[in-house]
Amino acid sequence: MVPWWCRGALAALVLLGPEIAADRPEDIEGSSVESTFDFSQVSFAQPVADDDFEDAFYESSQSPEFVRAEEPDPSDGSCCSVQDETALRACANKTSPIGACNDPPLVMVVSHAPRSIHYAAATAAMNAMWSADRGYPFVLDEREPAQWISSRVEVIPHWLRRCRAEGIEWMLWLDSDAFLLAQEDNFNQVRKAIRKYSDSNTQIMLTREVDSFLDPRAPWDDGNVGVMLLRCSEWTLSLIERVRRECLAEQKQDEDTLERLLYTEEYEAQGMLKRMPPQALNSMGHNQIFGPNASLQAVIHLNDMPFEIRNHTIYAAFRAHCDLPPGSQVNFTVLKAAFDSSTFSLASQDFREAGTSRWAFYMARRLKEQKRFQETEDLLRWAVDGLRTEIGEQKV
Repeated sequence: MVPWWCRGALAALVLLGPEIAADRPEDIEGSSVESTFDFSQVSFAQPVADDDFEDAFYESSQSPEFVRAEEPDPSDGSCCSVQDETALRACANKTSPIGACNDPPLVMVVSHAPRSIHYAAATAAMNAMWSADRGYPFVLDEREPAQWISSRVEVIPHWLRRCRAEGIEWMLWLDSDAFLLAQEDNFNQVRKAIRKYSDSNTQIMLTREVDSFLDPRAPWDDGNVGVMLLRCSEWTLSLIERVRRECLAEQKQDEDTLERLLYTEEYEAQGMLKRMPPQALNSMGHNQIFGPNASLQAVIHLNDMPFEIRNHTIYAAFRAHCDLPPGSQVNFTVLKAAFDSSTFSLASQDFREAGTSRWAFYMARRLKEQKRFQETEDLLRWAVDGLRTEIGEQKV
């Protein structure tokens, strides 16, 4: 059976020829060598040696190593000078604490990441600095969950209660691999989304996925619960506690239980659930960095990405955030380059070990979107060659 991740790519390969002929720029052969990579120089039909698969056109995808020596907390309200992972987490929790404002803010931002999730130090620091710039409190909850299947719903009730006690109306929940984007000072997409899409009945707000990527067999899976706006209400608290009980009783992931409840109880029809348009708050699940409105969304969530891609992209985003002049928007070119280079690194590793790669097909889509058509064609052809070796010509 052909793996699910390559079925679309095989179809794309069949259809790619006419599109390349129609869209390829006239001077493609005169493009600078720095902008292309000649995949035709390597046969991917068999695993290849490291020296045969070097990329001269992406920056290194090696993750930065933190200095493990303790450093003092910065005094300027920024976490950018902190190098130690433990100190970075501590800085995140001190940068925008609860109760710092005289009047209750609109939103409290909460994330959860035990210390075993290393990249979460950087996402927490970015989220804390973003929150401080807008007067929102930020909390990084570091507790180890009793069971990973219920990690969200073990943590959320405590902070909903705290949120209510502080008189805060909304809680923005962020998974550990989600980070808020630095944007212009006068641009607050979180506040904009709340004001535009909620009313007095709204209790939960999720970002929809684009229709073409929905599975008709799972209609409840239309919203990313890794990034949620939750009203700090008794209704929301009761729902989350119900999810915790049911997911533990059924031994299912809390996100699956929550998604099914939101669907089967018809909360959207009743007005308690609001599904916002794609990218109104969160990135698209299949296209986190490259979506059409990526620079306007508030959050990038690298869900379902391997550790290597998440780790490298998150630390690149952290460095880009810290390189910004105050009140400026993050440089998306940096994020895209980091995402591409880590995807390439993962694909090359798979090729060396197995002869084909899910991430090669994923990267081919990225190259096609960048109108790097010859590379797209070459990469898909050699990836399919590797697939023939792996599963056999007849199945391909």
